[in-house]
Amino acid sequence: MELSNNKPELKYVLDCGGVAVSSHHLSTVGADCICNIDMGQLQKDMYQRIYGADKPVWMEDVTKVTLPGMNRFFDSIGKPNVKVGEIDFWIATTSCVEISMVNKKRTMFAAPNLTLIDLPRRIREFQPKVVIVENSSNLFKANMLPLCDSLVWELEHLKGYRYQCAELDAVHYKVPQHRKRGYAILTREEYGDPVWPQPTTTDYASLCLSAVLPNITAFTSGLYRNEPVPANRPCCTITAGGLIRVFEKWLKNARPLTVEEGKLLMTVGKDFNLDGLSYKDAFLLLGNGVPANLMLEIVRTLKEQVLLRGRSGLNNGMVG
Repeated sequence: MELSNNKPELKYVLDCGGVAVSSHHLSTVGADCICNIDMGQLQKDMYQRIYGADKPVWMEDVTKVTLPGMNRFFDSIGKPNVKVGEIDFWIATTSCVEISMVNKKRTMFAAPNLTLIDLPRRIREFQPKVVIVENSSNLFKANMLPLCDSLVWELEHLKGYRYQCAELDAVHYKVPQHRKRGYAILTREEYGDPVWPQPTTTDYASLCLSAVLPNITAFTSGLYRNEPVPANRPCCTITAGGLIRVFEKWLKNARPLTVEEGKLLMTVGKDFNLDGLSYKDAFLLLGNGVPANLMLEIVRTLKEQVLLRGRSGLNNGMVG
């Protein structure tokens, strides 16, 4: 479907979207973020620096978010209200800090995880056409089984929606890093079943770290082992801790991955401006994101193969 005069066709909400690494390319498919819900001042400041000071960031705990509350927020900043069923995409990228195996002190029902359990309530309240959920694939493993079971039970009892879960590796979508994460896609029943994006490349040689950053000869994740791994493969997962170290041809010792290199590996453009941030804060924002190329393919696929096949078309609200 061709875009007309670059006018946005799709309305989406970022739920715990942070600085929205994942949404960086979505305007290319006519998507416009009507609200980013996030409690962090750093995330708010950086989101508005990158996407514009007029972009709404609602500083609210997502477990307290309601439709009337969102519209009161919109009234306060002079933005149009939204109606039940009007939002095309609800993108929930809840923090994985209490789920990730990297965190040895993780606890199952910590506050970040409660936002996942509350997500079905938000879906019932807003009734978006499509919901995209991303988190650590450790959510599906035995040590998080009670949390996973609670979420799955809620999704199974969510009336009017169909859902599917899968693990995706970002490297299959032109992202130069192995980044396996758990995803759930929910679609309103009138749009049929969820559809997953097909891999967009088989040219993994071009995604090797040495191909993307020719001066790099090896790297180490800094997590479980420190032995150098040859750079003739995609990089390991970029984390919020910024722990990756790389070896260059002319350097004896490993050095930290630079912020610009981190941006490249998360497939955001040079205009994703993190200038002036500390190294810690820059990687906090990058490592908590979804690689932009992968989210683009998820949204593009759902737009073309789910929303456009639905009986109500785009932005027409609920089917009566």
